[in-house]
Amino acid sequence: MNKQPLVLVSMIALSVLASMITFTPFIFGQGLKFNLFDTYAPVLGIPAVIIVGISNLFLHHVFNLAAILHIFPVMFGAWYFGTKKKFVNLIPLIAILGFVAHPVGREVWYYSLFWLIPIITSFYKEKSVLTNALGATFTTHAVGGLLWIYFFNPPAPVWQGLIPIVILERLIFTFTSVTVYRIIKEIPGWVRNFVTIRIS
Repeated sequence: MNKQPLVLVSMIALSVLASMITFTPFIFGQGLKFNLFDTYAPVLGIPAVIIVGISNLFLHHVFNLAAILHIFPVMFGAWYFGTKKKFVNLIPLIAILGFVAHPVGREVWYYSLFWLIPIITSFYKEKSVLTNALGATFTTHAVGGLLWIYFFNPPAPVWQGLIPIVILERLIFTFTSVTVYRIIKEIPGWVRNFVTIRIS
């Protein structure tokens, strides 16, 4: 029996609950806050991101623009994590170009240098879950940054102040993603061992 679909369904159910555990608020996010699911979302894939993201809207009764837009960056992060195709590099590249084309983005163009990370890690993502997770979380960040500068237009000092926060935040997201990915991979073995012990 293939236990992977059951594991995925279980993780989606747990992730809906995890999305109810919130942390720091988004800058210019209309009251939107990061939640526990955000820290590892890309490793579950696009369908899971959509299901949990829409569920989150109803659970929190929040249907503003920021909450709806928030689903899309994570979808692109999940796409990055799950694909082997190099054209996924177009995502952060478009984000960089779009960011520096914005008047505020031109003032803080160096902020978009974060988004070179997924381009670099794409050449190593098949060799390491860590580099794949790092690239995925910065792909999510790239799409989110592009959307936020055009829809909410935070001023340059806000982007400057976010730089040290982004470094810590994305490292936490990366290591959480790796941990959850490892757990998902190990669950079938744990179940198999448990059943074997019970039978014997």
